[in-house]
Amino acid sequence: MPPRDWAITRMRRRIEYENTILNHTHADASLLLLLEELEEWRKRRTGAGAKKELRFAAQDLHTQDSASGDAIITVNDFRFKGEQFRVEVETERATAGAEPTRGKLRLFQGDKLTVAARLRRDDTAAIHWTGLEIESLEPGSWVSHVSDMDEQIRYARETPLLQTELQRLVDGADDPSRSR
Repeated sequence: MPPRDWAITRMRRRIEYENTILNHTHADASLLLLLEELEEWRKRRTGAGAKKELRFAAQDLHTQDSASGDAIITVNDFRFKGEQFRVEVETERATAGAEPTRGKLRLFQGDKLTVAARLRRDDTAAIHWTGLEIESLEPGSWVSHVSDMDEQIRYARETPLLQTELQRLVDGADDPSRSR
């Protein structure tokens, strides 16, 4: 096998291995949820009477958009559990009213690039990213931090529903003896 073919084969195996690691740790789903939360937070903070806080314990969040050629780059800088993170999402400019279907994700912990991935959006999911494919991965504590962010976001989303259901049960809405 020529050296070039060997290098390409080795690189493909490394990428497959890194994607497998991300799938087994569920870090891929956690990263997609983090992106979804950051996008929703941007929308929530601009509406009238909007909630301005994130659904996870990030501090000092700063967000900035910039354009570069045919791409829009959104940078989110924040601290989580004492660590500095930067989430960069680069998307192609979409046609009017349409969401871009491809993008790039870069996650930095401190100054170190820990994840670089291609993002994709299915035709049926007009709003949020539905998958990612790793270009490079650097294992580290970011995996547990992203998992903690995921847990906090999910808990914050479910709490209002749980409170409503609890109130409904306390009020006896499901008690058949009260309907007589």
